[in-house]
Parts: sequence; structure tokens; C-alpha cells
Amino acid sequence: LKGLCTMLASDGIEDCRKACGGNGFLLSSGIGALSGDYLEFPTAEGDAAMLQLYLARYLVKVLQGIAKGQPPQGSCDYLAVVGQAGFSLQAHRPQPSPTPTALRDLDTLVALYRYRALRSLLAVSGEIMRRVAAGMAADDAWSETSMQLVQAARAHCFLVILTTFAAACRAAEDAGLQRAVSRLC
Repeated sequence: LKGLCTMLASDGIEDCRKACGGNGFLLSSGIGALSGDYLEFPTAEGDAAMLQLYLARYLVKVLQGIAKGQPPQGSCDYLAVVGQAGFSLQAHRPQPSPTPTALRDLDTLVALYRYRALRSLLAVSGEIMRRVAAGMAADDAWSETSMQLVQAARAHCFLVILTTFAAACRAAEDAGLQRAVSRLC
């Protein structure tokens, strides 16, 4: 999550600075100082893309473990469906939303994000396996699919963020608070 979140925050700060034009550089705006203070965070413990590739490597290993009968745990539990007999990605595709307002439902959003993360990871791991089966070295196959691997890692991170947010919304005891916070999506 660190690689994605620091990059999103840094990009957001930069967008705010640009939106303010020349005033975005002034210390009085607060954005200039924030920008200067924050720009190092995406690379403080490694490049954001490299951190996402580490996550992608872990996710691919989880898929390999599922093939060997090892159940996924934690934030990867959505991958357990891959180990089910007769697994079909198409069977796990969410139904199209009947109305645009249906996309405000947290369960619908979580299902869509889960499918995207699952589809992205299966696609890139399948591509790596195809390349290796065709005689390419595993490291070369990994390097040539690095952009897809980063996309799969990002999809996983967005799913974790949304799932955590949805759980926090459901845990709110005040119904009015639940409605208000769930509208933030």
C-alpha cells in the first residue's frame, strides 16, 4: 500500500499546486511547502513502482501456493476462488449495474474492485506462464510484463483500501454516519 498511497498523495499535491497556478509555489498557500516536504516520500524506501512490483511478486506466489493447495490469507483471501474446482473467471464477474445509482452501493463497488484485482492478477500471471512455456527465461518474462504486474498490484491495493473503508462504514453504529460516510465513495 505504501507505494500506491505515497504516489497518489504526491500526485494529488502536485495537482493542487498546478491548479493554483503561480500561487501554488507561494509559501502562504501552504502547497509549496507541503510539496517540498512530501515529494521525497514516494522514493524514501524504494521507488513506488518497485514497491508495487514486490507486492506483485507476492501475489503471484500466493496464486502459485493456491495451485499447491495452500489457502490465501489476509488481504489475499479473495484469491481463494481460484482454487475451487471448476473455477471460471467469467462466473465471478459481477452483474452489470442496473442503474448508475447502484454504483453507490459499497457491496457493488467491492465486488467490482474484487473482480478487477482477480482479473488483472490472473491475466498477468497467465502471460508470464505463457512466455516461460514458450522458452523465455522467467526473469525476462517478469521484466517484460512489469507494467501489467504494477497494474495488478495497484488493483489489489485499491481493493484493500475499499474493503477496509466498507468495513469501517459498516462498523459505524450511527445509521446517519453510515449513510454520510458511505456517500464518500
